[in-house]
Amino acid sequence: LGHRGEVGNALRVLLSPHHTVIGIDIEDGKEVIDKGEEVVLAGFDLMHVCIRHSPDFLDIVRGYIARFRPVLVDVCTTVPPGTTEKLGPNAVHSTTRGVHPHLARGLQVIPKHISGLQAEAVARYYRKAGLVCTTNPNPRTTETIHLLNNLHYGVNLAFADLAYRVCRRHGVDFQHYLTYTIT
Repeated sequence: LGHRGEVGNALRVLLSPHHTVIGIDIEDGKEVIDKGEEVVLAGFDLMHVCIRHSPDFLDIVRGYIARFRPVLVDVCTTVPPGTTEKLGPNAVHSTTRGVHPHLARGLQVIPKHISGLQAEAVARYYRKAGLVCTTNPNPRTTETIHLLNNLHYGVNLAFADLAYRVCRRHGVDFQHYLTYTIT
Protein backbone atom coordinates (compact mmCIF):
# COMPACT_ATOMS: atom_id res chain seq x y z
CA LEU A 1 0.00 0.00 0.00
CA GLY A 2 1.48 3.31 -1.02
CA HIS A 3 3.95 1.92 -3.56
CA ARG A 4 4.42 5.26 -5.33
CA GLY A 5 5.70 7.06 -2.25
CA GLU A 6 9.36 7.08 -1.24
CA VAL A 7 9.13 4.17 1.21
CA GLY A 8 6.78 2.04 -0.87
CA ASN A 9 8.78 2.61 -4.05
CA ALA A 10 12.07 1.69 -2.33
CA LEU A 11 10.52 -1.55 -1.07
CA ARG A 12 9.07 -2.33 -4.52
CA VAL A 13 12.47 -1.81 -6.18
CA LEU A 14 14.32 -4.04 -3.70
CA LEU A 15 11.71 -6.75 -3.22
CA SER A 16 10.32 -7.27 -6.75
CA PRO A 17 13.35 -9.24 -8.03
CA HIS A 18 12.80 -11.75 -5.19
CA HIS A 19 9.03 -11.74 -4.61
CA THR A 20 5.83 -11.09 -6.54
CA VAL A 21 4.99 -7.48 -5.71
CA ILE A 22 1.66 -5.78 -6.38
CA GLY A 23 1.44 -2.05 -5.79
CA ILE A 24 -1.66 -0.25 -4.62
CA ASP A 25 -1.85 3.51 -4.30
CA ILE A 26 -4.28 6.40 -4.51
CA GLU A 27 -3.92 8.86 -7.37
CA ASP A 28 -6.33 11.75 -7.90
CA GLY A 29 -8.64 10.20 -5.31
CA LYS A 30 -8.85 6.87 -7.16
CA GLU A 31 -7.21 3.56 -6.34
CA VAL A 32 -4.51 2.47 -8.75
CA ILE A 33 -3.29 -1.14 -8.78
CA ASP A 34 -0.08 -2.15 -10.56
CA LYS A 35 -0.12 -5.93 -11.03
CA GLY A 36 0.63 -8.72 -13.41
CA GLU A 37 -2.16 -10.08 -15.60
CA GLU A 38 -2.56 -13.37 -13.74
CA VAL A 39 -2.42 -12.11 -10.14
CA VAL A 40 -5.46 -12.63 -7.96
CA LEU A 41 -5.90 -9.81 -5.46
CA ALA A 42 -6.51 -11.89 -2.32
CA GLY A 43 -4.62 -14.17 0.02
CA PHE A 44 -1.27 -12.36 0.13
CA ASP A 45 1.61 -13.61 2.25
CA LEU A 46 2.60 -10.11 3.32
CA MET A 47 1.08 -6.66 3.01
CA HIS A 48 3.40 -3.67 3.46
CA VAL A 49 1.69 -0.52 4.72
CA CYS A 50 3.54 2.57 3.44
CA ILE A 51 0.84 5.22 3.77
CA ARG A 52 1.00 8.31 5.98
CA HIS A 53 -0.48 8.05 9.43
CA SER A 54 -3.75 9.94 9.76
CA PRO A 55 -6.74 9.86 12.12
CA ASP A 56 -8.37 7.19 9.92
CA PHE A 57 -5.14 5.17 9.41
CA LEU A 58 -6.39 2.11 11.35
CA ASP A 59 -9.73 2.05 9.50
CA ILE A 60 -7.99 2.30 6.12
CA VAL A 61 -5.52 -0.48 6.93
CA ARG A 62 -8.21 -2.72 8.44
CA GLY A 63 -10.23 -2.26 5.24
CA TYR A 64 -7.31 -3.45 3.12
CA ILE A 65 -6.67 -6.35 5.52
CA ALA A 66 -10.30 -7.45 5.16
CA ARG A 67 -10.13 -7.05 1.39
CA PHE A 68 -6.80 -8.78 0.68
CA ARG A 69 -6.54 -11.19 3.64
CA PRO A 70 -2.74 -11.07 4.07
CA VAL A 71 -1.10 -13.63 6.34
CA LEU A 72 1.21 -10.91 7.72
CA VAL A 73 1.04 -7.11 7.84
CA ASP A 74 4.19 -4.97 7.89
CA VAL A 75 3.57 -1.38 9.02
CA CYS A 76 6.41 0.68 7.50
CA THR A 77 4.87 3.98 8.58
CA THR A 78 5.82 6.27 11.45
CA VAL A 79 2.93 5.66 13.85
CA PRO A 80 2.12 6.36 17.49
CA PRO A 81 3.25 3.57 19.85
CA GLY A 82 0.52 0.95 20.18
CA THR A 83 -0.84 1.35 16.64
CA THR A 84 0.54 -1.91 15.23
CA GLU A 85 -0.89 -3.98 18.09
CA LYS A 86 -4.36 -2.72 17.17
CA LEU A 87 -4.01 -4.46 13.79
CA GLY A 88 -3.70 -7.89 15.42
CA PRO A 89 -1.03 -10.45 16.32
CA ASN A 90 0.11 -10.93 12.72
CA ALA A 91 1.06 -7.27 12.30
CA VAL A 92 4.62 -6.03 12.76
CA HIS A 93 6.21 -2.60 12.61
CA SER A 94 9.45 -2.04 10.71
CA THR A 95 11.75 0.88 10.16
CA THR A 96 12.88 2.31 6.86
CA ARG A 97 15.95 4.45 7.31
CA GLY A 98 18.10 6.23 4.79
CA VAL A 99 18.51 9.46 2.89
CA HIS A 100 15.43 10.65 1.04
CA PRO A 101 14.83 10.14 -1.86
CA HIS A 102 17.42 7.33 -1.99
CA LEU A 103 15.79 4.99 0.51
CA ALA A 104 16.48 1.84 -1.49
CA ARG A 105 20.21 2.37 -0.91
CA GLY A 106 19.59 3.01 2.79
CA LEU A 107 17.64 -0.23 3.07
CA GLN A 108 20.58 -2.08 1.55
CA VAL A 109 23.12 -0.77 4.07
CA ILE A 110 21.19 0.13 7.26
CA PRO A 111 19.66 -2.78 9.21
CA LYS A 112 15.86 -2.96 9.05
CA HIS A 113 14.47 -3.22 12.57
CA ILE A 114 11.28 -5.27 12.76
CA SER A 115 9.19 -5.72 15.87
CA GLY A 116 6.07 -7.70 16.66
CA LEU A 117 5.12 -11.29 17.39
CA GLN A 118 5.74 -12.27 13.74
CA ALA A 119 8.93 -10.20 13.35
CA GLU A 120 11.14 -13.17 12.54
CA ALA A 121 8.76 -14.37 9.78
CA VAL A 122 8.80 -10.91 8.17
CA ALA A 123 12.59 -10.70 8.60
CA ARG A 124 12.99 -13.94 6.60
CA TYR A 125 11.05 -12.30 3.77
CA TYR A 126 13.37 -9.27 3.76
CA ARG A 127 16.52 -11.38 4.16
CA LYS A 128 15.59 -13.27 0.99
CA ALA A 129 16.03 -9.91 -0.78
CA GLY A 130 19.43 -9.39 0.87
CA LEU A 131 18.40 -6.97 3.62
CA VAL A 132 19.95 -7.18 7.09
CA CYS A 133 17.29 -7.34 9.80
CA THR A 134 17.06 -7.31 13.57
CA THR A 135 13.92 -8.39 15.37
CA ASN A 136 12.09 -7.72 18.62
CA PRO A 137 8.77 -9.21 19.79
CA ASN A 138 7.28 -5.90 20.99
CA PRO A 139 6.02 -3.62 18.16
CA ARG A 140 6.12 -0.60 20.48
CA THR A 141 9.91 -0.90 20.36
CA THR A 142 10.36 0.22 16.75
CA GLU A 143 7.31 2.49 16.85
CA THR A 144 8.85 4.43 19.76
CA ILE A 145 12.46 4.31 18.58
CA HIS A 146 11.45 5.48 15.10
CA LEU A 147 9.63 8.49 16.57
CA LEU A 148 12.64 9.30 18.76
CA ASN A 149 14.98 8.94 15.77
CA ASN A 150 12.84 11.38 13.76
CA LEU A 151 12.77 13.79 16.72
CA HIS A 152 16.56 13.56 17.08
CA TYR A 153 16.98 14.30 13.37
CA GLY A 154 14.65 17.30 13.63
CA VAL A 155 16.51 18.70 16.63
CA ASN A 156 19.81 18.32 14.76
CA LEU A 157 18.38 20.20 11.76
CA ALA A 158 17.10 22.98 14.01
CA PHE A 159 20.51 23.25 15.70
CA ALA A 160 22.32 23.33 12.34
CA ASP A 161 20.02 26.15 11.21
CA LEU A 162 20.70 28.08 14.42
CA ALA A 163 24.47 27.51 14.12
CA TYR A 164 24.38 28.77 10.53
CA ARG A 165 22.56 31.95 11.57
CA VAL A 166 24.97 32.59 14.48
CA CYS A 167 27.99 32.09 12.19
CA ARG A 168 26.50 34.40 9.58
CA ARG A 169 25.72 37.09 12.17
CA HIS A 170 29.35 37.06 13.37
CA GLY A 171 30.96 36.84 9.94
CA VAL A 172 32.12 33.24 10.36
CA ASP A 173 32.07 30.79 7.47
CA PHE A 174 29.66 28.02 8.46
CA GLN A 175 31.91 25.46 6.71
CA HIS A 176 34.66 26.38 9.19
CA TYR A 177 32.26 25.59 12.01
CA LEU A 178 31.47 22.21 10.44
CA THR A 179 35.16 21.40 9.96
CA TYR A 180 35.88 22.38 13.57
CA THR A 181 33.10 20.17 15.00
CA ILE A 182 33.83 17.15 12.80
CA THR A 183 37.59 16.89 13.44
